[in-house]
Amino acid sequence: MIDIHTHILHECDDGALDLDTSLRHLEILGKNGITDLFLTPHNIQNSDMFADRLTVRVKFKQLLNAMKEQGIRIQVHLGAEVYLDSQRFDPNIISDSALGDSDYILVETSMNDIEENIYMLLYDLVISGYRPILAHPERYSYVIDNPEIVLDLIHKNVYIQINAGSLLGHYGKRSEKTAWHLIEQGWCHFVASDTHCQNPNYTLPYAVDKIERQIDEYTARLLSTTNPSFVLKNTPIDYFYLTQQAEPVGNSFFDKIKKMLGNS
Repeated sequence: MIDIHTHILHECDDGALDLDTSLRHLEILGKNGITDLFLTPHNIQNSDMFADRLTVRVKFKQLLNAMKEQGIRIQVHLGAEVYLDSQRFDPNIISDSALGDSDYILVETSMNDIEENIYMLLYDLVISGYRPILAHPERYSYVIDNPEIVLDLIHKNVYIQINAGSLLGHYGKRSEKTAWHLIEQGWCHFVASDTHCQNPNYTLPYAVDKIERQIDEYTARLLSTTNPSFVLKNTPIDYFYLTQQAEPVGNSFFDKIKKMLGNS
């Protein structure tokens, strides 16, 4: 499995508080079958709550050296979780926030209110050559109230990432219901942990197992391994991968005729 959304990089945001915590959680991920992961500390412009990108790069090198010393074999790739707000982006900030060496970029919005120009901000990313991935929309109140917004975003070349914890009910029943609805409709491209290293129970394998049991193995693998591997390779992912078949009109029509003839 490949986890595209984590807050394991130490001392950068509200995730891992120190290097030891990062290393301890990396060992947990390795035992749970993770081969690669993206480190995605929060990137919020004009905020002193989170580390700047220079600090992030320094911490990343520290982590790589410590992993080598301890023999931790997971492949880690640097990225960010970029907060979309009403301001235009500095292109340098965006280019430094993509996932690894790819054009994919993980973004989030306000949990409560949809930004006025969210479509314009996403459009700017797309026409600049990026492939935006919207993080955990099942947790946004405006998506919970109207999940069709996600379909509209996908039509506008935006990928969707759902949190494993949402599928397990960790964010409440409404988020859980919305998360499963998005997956069942085929409106999801990734499932990731969004781990903040606050709990030793790593959610991704449990969510993947639940998807396999409730839907099928193909979907579980697609969202946790296949599509994330395309991010590593920087290759396109299908926006739509499900074909829903309605009941053939002809069959229902002839069934009615048969019933009528049988009753005559």
